[in-house]
Amino acid sequence: LVLRSHLLLTTRKKELGYIFDAYDQDGNGSMSSNELEILLNDIARKTATANGNGSGSASDGNPQADDDDGMATVQGRGQNSNNNNNNNSQMTSDDLNMFIASMDSNGDGKLGKDEFLDYCMRGMNMGNKQRQAFSQRSAMHAKLQLFITNILKRIEETTR
Repeated sequence: LVLRSHLLLTTRKKELGYIFDAYDQDGNGSMSSNELEILLNDIARKTATANGNGSGSASDGNPQADDDDGMATVQGRGQNSNNNNNNNSQMTSDDLNMFIASMDSNGDGKLGKDEFLDYCMRGMNMGNKQRQAFSQRSAMHAKLQLFITNILKRIEETTR
């Protein structure tokens, strides 16, 4: 189980790095709001098309994602995905700046590769109850969680 978890985390981090590099169009090691907008729209569009209803497996390949009581909250997450896919494709400049600010751990106003990887990995390692609670804090939290869910689905599609 430990080896499987380590391999899963290593694979996810590598795939996230590939995604970051693909959308860092100028290759400067940080993502601008324009580059992030393209990533967000692409992730939302591809995931909505591929998955239709936004629901997935109970654990989404995350060994920590199952709830403590053994019941996965796929319904809640699926509803969030359905309700927010349209919102995710209609990002405002304020939304983009808030996305960057939420991931910008060193406060330099840029979304660096390490910040992107760290933020996404933390989000992917949340359990379903944590994801649901996080997404219910605000509309922005729901969008951030939807982004993490969608990018996780994209990674899982490419590693199958």
